[in-house]
Amino acid sequence: MAENVGSLSGQVWAWILRNRRKLTILSVVLLSVVGPKWYENTRSRSVLVQADTGTLHVTLTSEMNKTFLGARVCRARAKSEIMLSTAKVESGCNSRTHDLSAPPGETFAAVLPKGTELTFSIGADWLAIRVISVPDEYAETDVGKLLRGGLILEKEALTRFGSLSISGLAVLGAGPIEADGIPLTEGNYQINGDTPSSALGFGRRILKTGEVRSGAQLFFCRHDGDLQSRLKVLFTDRGRECLHQSSAQEDDALVPPMGVPAAQARLQISIPDPDTSIMRVTAISDYAPVDLTLLYFRTDPVVIGPTIIDSLGSDPVVLLMGALGGVLTLLQFLFSRPKRNEENDKA
Repeated sequence: MAENVGSLSGQVWAWILRNRRKLTILSVVLLSVVGPKWYENTRSRSVLVQADTGTLHVTLTSEMNKTFLGARVCRARAKSEIMLSTAKVESGCNSRTHDLSAPPGETFAAVLPKGTELTFSIGADWLAIRVISVPDEYAETDVGKLLRGGLILEKEALTRFGSLSISGLAVLGAGPIEADGIPLTEGNYQINGDTPSSALGFGRRILKTGEVRSGAQLFFCRHDGDLQSRLKVLFTDRGRECLHQSSAQEDDALVPPMGVPAAQARLQISIPDPDTSIMRVTAISDYAPVDLTLLYFRTDPVVIGPTIIDSLGSDPVVLLMGALGGVLTLLQFLFSRPKRNEENDKA
């Protein structure tokens, strides 16, 4: 039995040695096809976006806690006045179902739990933070009274807004069906990640940068982490995956806004100029296999992520080794010419 196994092993090694050139070419081809896909869909990176927009949709993944000065609060009435003949909508607050605090507003400590879905929208001299949904366990609390209401910041209150830092499943910009929403007007992105020299302690590098044009909806798309999904992405287009596969989340019970597989982002929101209808949003993704996805009206999604070429081209050690290899090749070529000339003369 042992002799048969040894004989078979010898035959296999002999076959490999006879076909080593073909096997080498086949291995290179497979690596060139599978390697880039594997890198794009499994290697961790972080995406940093700074964008100006008039609309922001967020499902909170951690508690939001901020005190607003001079806020007008739109709270649900104890009983809706369905037959109220003088009902009106002021600053988006329907007087039939909600009460809106009078100017100059109040100091309001907004403590909103994880799972609350919010929409931020801005106009000239006002900012609305609307509560779209709340977790079921908060429906009968003070948080529940803000449902389909929220906060309105006007004039002086807007100038005292400062900045707001939150974490959530975020979609930047208004979609085509949001007729009164302001889309993303401009922005830029930066993708950071590891390069081959990161294993030697050289740290992360900027892999890719670019600009985002106006009219887009923007969100982060995170690839699923299980083995089956990692194998599937080798044969799946990035854009199709970011629209039709579930995005890996910290809590699967959370529903991202706008029906897209938005991944978690850490957001900082500020108002650079209260006289304009623009919020400045800085968003950074988790360090994970995540891409930046842009949706434009009636077009296929634009999915932006790093490639293995970006990683190699951003590595100073790889670039240095490539430059040294090129210099050595050139020197070898130059010094070998006289020898070849001498051999030709002798011949």
